[in-house]
Formats: sequence, C-alpha cells, structure tokens
Amino acid sequence: SNGQISLGLPGTHPPSDSPIKATDNTGMLDRLFQQKLAEAAPKTVQDLPHRVIQTVEDWQANLAPLKTTGVFVLDLETTGLDAFTVDAVGIALSVSPGRFGTRQVSATKVLNLDEYPNQFRYVTLKNADDQIDTVYVPVGHTALADDERQLDTAQVLQDLRPLLENPDNIVFFHNAKYECNVYSHWCIDVQAQVWDTLIGSYVLQPERRHGLKSLALNELNIQLDEITQLIGTGKKQITFDQVPLEKAAPYAASDAYCTLLLACQFI
Repeated sequence: SNGQISLGLPGTHPPSDSPIKATDNTGMLDRLFQQKLAEAAPKTVQDLPHRVIQTVEDWQANLAPLKTTGVFVLDLETTGLDAFTVDAVGIALSVSPGRFGTRQVSATKVLNLDEYPNQFRYVTLKNADDQIDTVYVPVGHTALADDERQLDTAQVLQDLRPLLENPDNIVFFHNAKYECNVYSHWCIDVQAQVWDTLIGSYVLQPERRHGLKSLALNELNIQLDEITQLIGTGKKQITFDQVPLEKAAPYAASDAYCTLLLACQFI
C-alpha cells in the first residue's frame, strides 16, 4: 500500500503524492488521544492558582478589590465542626471583579428555601472568562515553618467585619449556615446578601449530592482533596491548625475557587 492510508469513507483516499503516511497518522492520533485524555482528566488542587498572604501590606492590598466589587467568596478553615467553639485557622477569599454584575433589590435572608430561587436575580454573570484571584490568609496555624508568617486573627476579622455587615455586598458561601454561625460566634453579624452554592445546588437538582467535593468533580471536573487526606482519621487525627501551610493553603484556596465557579454555573 506504499504507506498511504484511507479514512474508510468514499472519496477520502489521499492522492499518491499526499504527505500523509501511516506513521504520520499514528503519531497524530496518539497526540490527539493524549490530548483528549488530558482534557478529560480532572484537575487537582495543584492545578488551581492561589497565593498565600503573609504580610499586612499584602492583606490590605487584597482587600481593595473586595471593597470595590462587593461580590466575593469567603471560605473559613477552623479547628472543628462546632461553629460556636472553634478557633480560626485561615480564611480563603476568591474574587473576580469583571465576572459579576449586581442588581439593586431589597435584601432578604436567602437561607429560606422558599425564597431562594427568587434571589438569583440580585447577581448576574457578566463575563465568565474574567480572571479569578484566590488567596489564603493564615491566622491560626500552629505548625509554621521558620520562613512562614501569618496574620493576626483579630485584625483580619476586624477588616472583614465591614464587608460582611454591609447589606449591599454579596457573599458566596458553601454551607452558609456554618460559616454565618462561626462569624456570629466571633461577634460579626453577617448582613451581606448571602448566596449559598449548597442550597443553590439543591434548588436546581435536589436528587444529586450537594457536598462541595462532589459538585466540584461532577460540575467542574475538579478533584478536590478530602479533609481526611490532611488531618487523618481515628486516634491519629489532627486538627486543621496542625496541617502544614504548604498543604493547608491549596486545600482551602481550591474550596473558595470552586465555590466561585459553582456560583457561575448556578446563576
């Protein structure tokens, strides 16, 4: 066959002087196959961009887009599950200034499931390709390396207070009930308009699983780490403050990043 190939369709035999040879086609198909495999493989936390805030100057600089945009994700990392006894370990923030638009409507508590679908209207998707900036702010880690720094918890919460208590702001959470209870425990009354991707998922498709890890994999093709991969289980389980910063930061930041992307999907 002198190395010529056929695609198996009428009129698709290459001419005798065609540069396409069997060996060329095999290489091309292999490259396409590898490309499709790469596209199909879930992204992991290591693939998601984030930065760690370790100075007051960097922290203040990153507050600016939150104040300007008024639409952002907050994700708390704490020492446990009891919202009224936990200590803060870190806070992940994700913001995309050009991605969302807002509409002025009367603010209501959107954790009321009967009212929740109607609240979709107060935030709109303008540019789904706008860059996402995600940072992790460590405040309560107990296992920092010599060259790692963290911010003062009280100062970070004090800086977040006006953002969370501003009824004109929109905050995306996943499992807002827990997050708002923790802030309440820390004497911050969340008056911002709350958009919970957990409830949003339930409203749109009640029968599916609504955990962040499950939604990230099924909706975004992103494989998030399970918390037990960091803190372990059983007698050897540790608390999040004992997790090395190099592992804690991407874990927390990826949660915030995926919450923002899920909000885009659900709006």
